[in-house]
Amino acid sequence: MIKVGLIIIFLVSAIYAKNSLSYVDSLRVEAKPQPYYDFGVQGKEYNITEPDMYQVILEGVSEFQTEENIQKIRARIKEIVSERAIFKTDKSSCSVNKISKWEKDYFTYKSDVVNPMGRVISKKGEKALTPPLKMERFLCFIDGKDPKTIKDQVEFFQNKTSGQCIYAASNIDVRKLWKSFPGLDFYPSSEELLTRFKVPCAPSIVRMRGSETQRETFSIKQFKR
Repeated sequence: MIKVGLIIIFLVSAIYAKNSLSYVDSLRVEAKPQPYYDFGVQGKEYNITEPDMYQVILEGVSEFQTEENIQKIRARIKEIVSERAIFKTDKSSCSVNKISKWEKDYFTYKSDVVNPMGRVISKKGEKALTPPLKMERFLCFIDGKDPKTIKDQVEFFQNKTSGQCIYAASNIDVRKLWKSFPGLDFYPSSEELLTRFKVPCAPSIVRMRGSETQRETFSIKQFKR
Protein backbone atom coordinates (compact mmCIF):
# COMPACT_ATOMS: atom_id res chain seq x y z
CA MET A 1 0.00 0.00 0.00
CA ILE A 2 1.17 3.49 -0.74
CA LYS A 3 0.35 6.41 1.42
CA VAL A 4 -1.84 9.11 -0.04
CA GLY A 5 0.85 11.55 1.09
CA LEU A 6 3.33 10.06 -1.38
CA ILE A 7 0.87 10.69 -4.21
CA ILE A 8 0.75 14.37 -3.23
CA ILE A 9 4.54 14.67 -3.05
CA PHE A 10 5.17 13.13 -6.46
CA LEU A 11 2.41 14.98 -8.30
CA VAL A 12 2.98 18.35 -6.67
CA SER A 13 6.71 18.02 -7.34
CA ALA A 14 5.91 17.60 -11.02
CA ILE A 15 3.71 20.71 -10.94
CA TYR A 16 6.31 22.97 -9.38
CA ALA A 17 8.93 21.69 -11.80
CA LYS A 18 7.18 23.76 -14.52
CA ASN A 19 9.16 26.81 -13.50
CA SER A 20 12.50 25.06 -13.52
CA LEU A 21 14.69 25.80 -16.53
CA SER A 22 16.88 22.82 -15.70
CA TYR A 23 13.81 20.59 -15.89
CA VAL A 24 12.91 21.82 -19.38
CA ASP A 25 16.52 21.70 -20.54
CA SER A 26 16.83 18.13 -19.28
CA LEU A 27 13.71 17.16 -21.17
CA ARG A 28 15.08 18.74 -24.36
CA VAL A 29 18.31 16.76 -24.00
CA GLU A 30 16.52 13.46 -23.35
CA ALA A 31 13.98 13.91 -26.15
CA LYS A 32 16.26 15.43 -28.79
CA PRO A 33 17.04 13.04 -31.68
CA GLN A 34 20.55 11.61 -31.50
CA PRO A 35 23.09 11.81 -34.38
CA TYR A 36 22.74 9.04 -36.93
CA TYR A 37 24.71 7.60 -39.86
CA ASP A 38 23.34 7.80 -43.38
CA PHE A 39 23.88 4.47 -45.14
CA GLY A 40 22.19 5.64 -48.34
CA VAL A 41 18.89 4.55 -49.85
CA GLN A 42 17.83 1.06 -50.86
CA GLY A 43 14.46 0.51 -52.50
CA LYS A 44 11.60 2.94 -52.84
CA GLU A 45 11.42 6.09 -50.70
CA TYR A 46 8.22 7.20 -48.99
CA ASN A 47 7.40 10.65 -47.64
CA ILE A 48 7.12 10.90 -43.85
CA THR A 49 3.60 12.07 -43.07
CA GLU A 50 3.74 11.62 -39.28
CA PRO A 51 4.52 14.73 -37.18
CA ASP A 52 8.00 15.13 -35.70
CA MET A 53 7.82 13.30 -32.35
CA TYR A 54 10.34 15.67 -30.82
CA GLN A 55 8.13 18.65 -31.63
CA VAL A 56 5.03 16.81 -30.41
CA ILE A 57 6.72 16.22 -27.02
CA LEU A 58 7.75 19.87 -26.68
CA GLU A 59 4.29 21.09 -27.65
CA GLY A 60 2.75 18.72 -25.11
CA VAL A 61 5.05 20.04 -22.38
CA SER A 62 4.18 23.63 -23.27
CA GLU A 63 0.47 22.82 -23.09
CA PHE A 64 0.92 21.05 -19.77
CA GLN A 65 2.73 24.07 -18.34
CA THR A 66 -0.17 26.50 -18.83
CA GLU A 67 -1.52 27.94 -15.60
CA GLU A 68 -5.02 26.73 -16.45
CA ASN A 69 -3.87 23.12 -16.64
CA ILE A 70 -1.81 23.46 -13.48
CA GLN A 71 -4.88 24.66 -11.57
CA LYS A 72 -6.94 21.78 -12.96
CA ILE A 73 -4.29 19.28 -11.88
CA ARG A 74 -4.10 20.77 -8.38
CA ALA A 75 -7.89 20.60 -8.03
CA ARG A 76 -7.91 17.00 -9.24
CA ILE A 77 -5.16 16.05 -6.79
CA LYS A 78 -7.24 17.42 -3.91
CA GLU A 79 -10.24 15.42 -5.12
CA ILE A 80 -8.25 12.19 -5.38
CA VAL A 81 -6.69 12.66 -1.93
CA SER A 82 -10.09 13.38 -0.35
CA GLU A 83 -11.60 10.32 -2.00
CA ARG A 84 -8.83 7.93 -0.99
CA ALA A 85 -7.91 9.25 2.45
CA ILE A 86 -10.98 7.70 4.07
CA PHE A 87 -12.56 4.27 3.75
CA LYS A 88 -16.20 4.23 4.77
CA THR A 89 -18.00 1.03 5.70
CA ASP A 90 -21.38 0.18 7.19
CA LYS A 91 -19.98 -2.84 8.98
CA SER A 92 -20.72 -2.82 12.69
CA SER A 93 -17.86 -2.41 15.13
CA CYS A 94 -16.74 -5.54 16.99
CA SER A 95 -18.97 -6.39 19.94
CA VAL A 96 -17.05 -9.30 21.50
CA ASN A 97 -13.48 -10.27 22.32
CA LYS A 98 -12.65 -13.36 20.29
CA ILE A 99 -9.50 -15.03 18.99
CA SER A 100 -9.17 -17.57 16.19
CA LYS A 101 -6.79 -20.49 15.77
CA TRP A 102 -3.69 -20.12 13.64
CA GLU A 103 -4.43 -21.18 10.08
CA LYS A 104 -2.62 -21.46 6.75
CA ASP A 105 -2.72 -18.23 4.76
CA TYR A 106 -3.73 -18.68 1.14
CA PHE A 107 -4.17 -16.07 -1.56
CA THR A 108 -6.00 -16.27 -4.90
CA TYR A 109 -4.40 -15.38 -8.23
CA LYS A 110 -6.32 -12.52 -9.86
CA SER A 111 -4.92 -13.30 -13.30
CA ASP A 112 -2.91 -15.97 -15.09
CA VAL A 113 0.80 -16.08 -14.29
CA VAL A 114 2.78 -16.68 -17.48
CA ASN A 115 6.52 -17.34 -17.74
CA PRO A 116 8.69 -15.68 -20.45
CA MET A 117 8.21 -18.71 -22.71
CA GLY A 118 4.44 -18.22 -22.66
CA ARG A 119 3.59 -21.20 -20.46
CA VAL A 120 0.87 -20.63 -17.85
CA ILE A 121 2.35 -21.36 -14.43
CA SER A 122 -0.72 -20.53 -12.36
CA LYS A 123 -4.25 -19.92 -13.53
CA LYS A 124 -6.60 -17.14 -12.47
CA GLY A 125 -8.65 -18.26 -9.46
CA GLU A 126 -6.10 -20.80 -8.20
CA LYS A 127 -5.04 -20.59 -4.57
CA ALA A 128 -1.48 -20.66 -3.29
CA LEU A 129 0.17 -20.56 0.12
CA THR A 130 1.73 -17.18 0.88
CA PRO A 131 5.54 -17.02 1.11
CA PRO A 132 6.64 -17.35 4.76
CA LEU A 133 7.49 -14.23 6.75
CA LYS A 134 10.77 -14.19 8.64
CA MET A 135 9.30 -12.09 11.45
CA GLU A 136 5.85 -11.86 13.01
CA ARG A 137 3.80 -8.95 11.63
CA PHE A 138 0.71 -7.16 12.94
CA LEU A 139 -2.05 -5.58 10.88
CA CYS A 140 -4.31 -3.56 13.16
CA PHE A 141 -7.81 -2.55 12.05
CA ILE A 142 -9.29 0.47 13.82
CA ASP A 143 -12.77 1.98 13.54
CA GLY A 144 -13.41 5.74 13.60
CA LYS A 145 -17.21 5.74 13.79
CA ASP A 146 -16.78 7.19 17.27
CA PRO A 147 -13.70 9.46 17.00
CA LYS A 148 -13.46 9.64 20.80
CA THR A 149 -12.33 5.99 20.90
CA ILE A 150 -9.50 6.33 18.37
CA LYS A 151 -6.82 7.41 20.86
CA ASP A 152 -7.61 4.47 23.14
CA GLN A 153 -7.65 2.03 20.21
CA VAL A 154 -4.24 3.15 18.99
CA GLU A 155 -2.68 3.13 22.47
CA PHE A 156 -4.15 -0.33 23.14
CA PHE A 157 -2.72 -1.77 19.92
CA GLN A 158 0.66 -0.10 20.44
CA ASN A 159 0.93 -1.83 23.82
CA LYS A 160 -0.46 -5.09 22.46
CA THR A 161 2.12 -5.30 19.65
CA SER A 162 5.05 -3.45 21.22
CA GLY A 163 4.59 -0.67 18.69
CA GLN A 164 4.74 -2.96 15.64
CA CYS A 165 1.26 -2.24 14.21
CA ILE A 166 0.54 -1.27 10.64
CA TYR A 167 -2.89 0.37 10.84
CA ALA A 168 -5.82 -0.03 8.48
CA ALA A 169 -8.39 2.64 9.34
CA SER A 170 -12.12 2.70 8.61
CA ASN A 171 -14.51 5.66 8.86
CA ILE A 172 -11.82 8.23 9.61
CA ASP A 173 -9.55 10.40 7.45
CA VAL A 174 -6.00 9.02 7.70
CA ARG A 175 -4.60 12.54 7.30
CA LYS A 176 -5.99 13.35 10.74
CA LEU A 177 -4.32 10.24 12.14
CA TRP A 178 -0.95 11.22 10.64
CA LYS A 179 -1.18 14.55 12.48
CA SER A 180 -2.41 13.05 15.75
CA PHE A 181 0.05 10.13 15.81
CA PRO A 182 3.21 11.15 13.92
CA GLY A 183 5.58 8.31 13.12
CA LEU A 184 2.91 5.59 12.98
CA ASP A 185 1.78 3.89 9.76
CA PHE A 186 -1.87 4.58 8.95
CA TYR A 187 -3.55 3.54 5.69
CA PRO A 188 -7.16 3.57 4.56
CA SER A 189 -8.68 0.12 4.91
CA SER A 190 -10.62 -1.45 2.01
CA GLU A 191 -13.10 -4.18 1.21
CA GLU A 192 -10.33 -6.10 -0.56
CA LEU A 193 -8.17 -5.99 2.57
CA LEU A 194 -11.01 -7.07 4.86
CA THR A 195 -11.86 -9.95 2.53
CA ARG A 196 -8.24 -10.96 2.00
CA PHE A 197 -7.65 -11.46 5.73
CA LYS A 198 -11.24 -12.49 6.61
CA VAL A 199 -11.63 -9.59 9.04
CA PRO A 200 -15.23 -9.54 10.36
CA CYS A 201 -15.09 -6.16 12.12
CA ALA A 202 -12.89 -3.56 13.80
CA PRO A 203 -11.12 -3.00 16.12
CA SER A 204 -9.15 -6.20 15.49
CA ILE A 205 -5.67 -7.56 14.86
CA VAL A 206 -4.39 -9.90 12.20
CA ARG A 207 -1.16 -11.60 13.25
CA MET A 208 1.03 -12.97 10.47
CA ARG A 209 3.67 -15.58 11.29
CA GLY A 210 5.43 -17.69 8.69
CA SER A 211 2.65 -18.67 6.29
CA GLU A 212 -0.07 -18.56 8.93
CA THR A 213 -2.48 -15.94 10.23
CA GLN A 214 -4.53 -15.43 13.36
CA ARG A 215 -7.39 -12.96 13.93
CA GLU A 216 -8.43 -11.37 17.21
CA THR A 217 -11.35 -9.00 17.70
CA PHE A 218 -12.00 -6.60 20.57
CA SER A 219 -15.30 -5.16 21.72
CA ILE A 220 -15.56 -1.46 20.93
CA LYS A 221 -17.22 -0.98 24.31
CA GLN A 222 -13.90 -1.33 26.12
CA PHE A 223 -12.61 1.77 24.34
CA LYS A 224 -15.60 4.01 25.14
CA ARG A 225 -15.04 6.36 28.03
